[in-house]
Amino acid sequence: MKKWLIWAIIFYVHALFFLYKGIDRVEGYNMNEYASSLNQHVFVGGDAYNYIINANIQTAFFVMAGAFFIAGTMMIIGGSIIKTIKEVKEESTVKVVA
Repeated sequence: MKKWLIWAIIFYVHALFFLYKGIDRVEGYNMNEYASSLNQHVFVGGDAYNYIINANIQTAFFVMAGAFFIAGTMMIIGGSIIKTIKEVKEESTVKVVA
C-alpha cells in the first residue's frame, strides 16, 4: 500500500503544479506598452489575441491538473482494493486450514 500512496502523492503534487501554472496564466498576464521587459505571457501585439492564446494554454494546464488528480485518486483506490483482496485471501486460506 505504501508504494500506491507514494505514487498518489507524486500525482497530487503534479496536479498542484499544473493548477498553479494555469492560475498563473490568468493572473500573471501583463502587457506593458512602454517597457517590453515587463511583459508576461505576451505572444503577439493585440490583447485579445494574447487572451485567446493564454486561454488555450490555461485550459491545457487545468486539464493536466485534473488528469493528475484523477490518477492520484485512482492510485489510492486501486491500492485499497488490492490490499482488501489480499486480506480476504489470507483470511480465507486461514479458515480453510483451521
